[in-house]
Amino acid sequence: MSSIYVVDSEKGPYKTIQEGIEAASAGSTIQVQKGIYYENISITKDNLTLCAREASEQVVIMIAKCPNITV
Repeated sequence: MSSIYVVDSEKGPYKTIQEGIEAASAGSTIQVQKGIYYENISITKDNLTLCAREASEQVVIMIAKCPNITV
């Protein structure tokens, strides 16, 4: 069964995208609150969905030595 994990850099419960990824199980959705996240992420679980919390919001992941990713 999939679960939803919410990442919000100010309020939590997960303050980084990587924390949300680590807490999630395969098949889960990770909803990210709007903003810019400065972190490297590693996804090692199958079938995770990473998306903005609200469809109209923009999430930017700034990754060292790589192009930025916009969700």
